[in-house]
Amino acid sequence: MKYLVVTCIVVLIALQACTKVKHQGINSDLAAAFDFNKGSYWIYRDSLTGQIDSFYEFQRDFVTQLSANKQYSTDQITMHVLQSNATHTDYIEWHFLLGEDEYGITWFNKYGEFTPLFKYPYQLGGRVYSMSQNIVTNVYPSYTVNSQIFNNVVLVNDSLNGPPPQTSYWNDWFYIAANVGIIKMKLYHPYDSINRVWELQSWHIVK
Repeated sequence: MKYLVVTCIVVLIALQACTKVKHQGINSDLAAAFDFNKGSYWIYRDSLTGQIDSFYEFQRDFVTQLSANKQYSTDQITMHVLQSNATHTDYIEWHFLLGEDEYGITWFNKYGEFTPLFKYPYQLGGRVYSMSQNIVTNVYPSYTVNSQIFNNVVLVNDSLNGPPPQTSYWNDWFYIAANVGIIKMKLYHPYDSINRVWELQSWHIVK
């Protein structure tokens, strides 16, 4: 009986070792560079129309997911958009996502969601597929928007092409500065007539 108990204990330990979950935490450098808390806001001007829109942080959640015996943590920062023109409801809700090594943006509207990702510290290149791409095309030591100089800026391009006659669903460019967030967005969506060039005017970060 003693040997049976010992055998059962050994088997249980072996099973636990086989199914042990490896925790993947949020990259500390990434978290430090994009640590935005409730009360943070960003005000943008569309250089094509002159329209002023503002983003403000609505809530922040830590989400844990399990995949292939690995536990991934995501820091999800939810942004709401206040638009000066009430008829423009292109981007009802945005999420900034901080993961193990990556930073992502997701927005929700009637057309679905969109997620560009890049690694931090910044790395050139990214994901290229037959009809879409999400790549870091440049990293700038400094970049000027609205006469303001921002340091450590990455340029991300995300595009999706469709079969003819629909040649492009979207072709977007994001300029993102560490410790500030998105400083410039070029959003071109022919399929739903969205064309924006949002440039950061002012901001307030709560750490």
